[in-house]
Amino acid sequence: MAPQDTAGRIPKKSFISTSVLLGLTLVGVLVRFLIRFRIQRQRPNVDDGLLAMALALLLISIGFMHEEVIDRMYFIVALQRKVEGVIPSPDWMQVSFQFHKWVTICLMMSWSAIMAVKFSFLFFFKRLIDRIRPWWIFDLSHKTISASIDYHTFFDPPRCAVMTFLAPRREFKTQPDTVFVSLVARYY
Repeated sequence: MAPQDTAGRIPKKSFISTSVLLGLTLVGVLVRFLIRFRIQRQRPNVDDGLLAMALALLLISIGFMHEEVIDRMYFIVALQRKVEGVIPSPDWMQVSFQFHKWVTICLMMSWSAIMAVKFSFLFFFKRLIDRIRPWWIFDLSHKTISASIDYHTFFDPPRCAVMTFLAPRREFKTQPDTVFVSLVARYY
C-alpha cells in the first residue's frame, strides 16, 4: 500500500464497496429485463431503453472513477495533508488538473444515469396515467426545469442563467448550497 492510500477520510480499500453495489445493480437490472422479456414476453419500450442507457452510463462512470479518479484523488489529498512518504512529482499541477477533469466527467455521467432512471420511471408509469395528459406534460416540464436548475447551479452557481433571470444586477458571494436553497425558496 502506498502512503497516500490512507490520506483521505475513507481508506482507498473501501472503494471496493462501489463495485459490490454495482454488482447488485447489474443483477437487479438483468433480473428486471429477464422477467420483462422472457417471462412476460413483452416488447422493449422507452423505459427499457432509458434503463439500459442509465446502466451504460453508470458502468462508464464507475470505470472512469476506478481508473482515472481514485489514484489522483488520494495523491492530491496526501499532498494537501503533507503525508510522510508522499513525494510531489514535478507534474503535480497537471495531475491536479487531470483529477478535476475526470471527476467532473464521472459526476456528469453519474448524474445523467440518475436522470435516465428517473425518466425511465416516468415512462414506466405513464401507462398508468395515460388518461391524465395535462399532468404528464406538467410533470415532464417540471422535471426538465428542475434538471436545468440543478445543472446550472452545480457547474456555475454564482452566475447561472436562472439566478441572473431572477435577480439581475446582484452579486452572489455565498456558498453554492445556500444559493441553491434560496433559489428553490424563490421557485416554490
